[in-house]
Amino acid sequence: MATVIQPDGTRTQWDAPAANGRFTLSELQEKVGGYIQYVKTDTHTIVLVVDEDGKMKGYPPNMEATKMMSKLHRLGDHIVGTAVCLFKKELPK
Repeated sequence: MATVIQPDGTRTQWDAPAANGRFTLSELQEKVGGYIQYVKTDTHTIVLVVDEDGKMKGYPPNMEATKMMSKLHRLGDHIVGTAVCLFKKELPK
């Protein structure tokens, strides 16, 4: 099961994937709105999936997702747009 984090801080649960316990590439792309990028969190077992072109597209900052990555936040960078938080084992192969 994944958590979808919207830029306004809203969190919703996304049911576990049916395909061998992994989300598909197309499911993740649809959820974030474009080509995906994996961003490691401080736990190293959980990743965030975001739109790799979100900043160029002008997506709003997602401070809730940014807080999950204190190293990134300390560097002054931030996550934008919708982020999907999931375990590495749920990523597409």
